[in-house]
Amino acid sequence: MKKYLFVVMLLIVAVVIGALPGCSSDGKGTGVPSPLALAHDLGSGSLIWSQQSVGLWVSADGKVTAAPDIALLTLGVESQEVSVSGAQRKAAEAMDKVMKALKGKGIAD
Repeated sequence: MKKYLFVVMLLIVAVVIGALPGCSSDGKGTGVPSPLALAHDLGSGSLIWSQQSVGLWVSADGKVTAAPDIALLTLGVESQEVSVSGAQRKAAEAMDKVMKALKGKGIAD
């Protein structure tokens, strides 16, 4: 229990210490100077302070129109019979008819 309490207190202290510099934008009155005030005091003109996220975002929208040269088909057949072997035989015959009809129209496997 004491170990748990110690960890919780340590986390609270870390959050409070981490939040203190963000409480003042110019560093006046808190004793904690802001990064801009530090850069000015040091005479450094190369420090850039920004609240914006760093990165590159690109979005686009396009449309292409072309004649299709390939099509994917998923076909299936159903068959009901008294026996499994009879249903399988009828389903195979039905699928053979479908494949022959497609090949007859010039459609490849």
